[in-house]
Amino acid sequence: MSTLEQTSPASDAPPGAQPPDYLERLRLPRFRHHHPPVKNANEEYQKTLSPLDKLAVAITDKVGSMGFFFIILTWTVLWTGYNILASMVHALH
Repeated sequence: MSTLEQTSPASDAPPGAQPPDYLERLRLPRFRHHHPPVKNANEEYQKTLSPLDKLAVAITDKVGSMGFFFIILTWTVLWTGYNILASMVHALH
């Protein structure tokens, strides 16, 4: 006898009915997590930084911003403009 024949419904059950334990055997088991909760790697890394590293991160956060870019762009345009004008107008030397 095959497995399907062994678990076939009882003769008094309607055709196509399956015993309840048949569905339970098909159901996936519930797995329990046996590990500590997941931690944010960025927060864990921030905890290990020295004060000097934190200062370096703060500086690079500002230097990499659009505000700093516009300050450097403005300074470069003004400096270049002054040097061009100073080469033409001797009173600016």
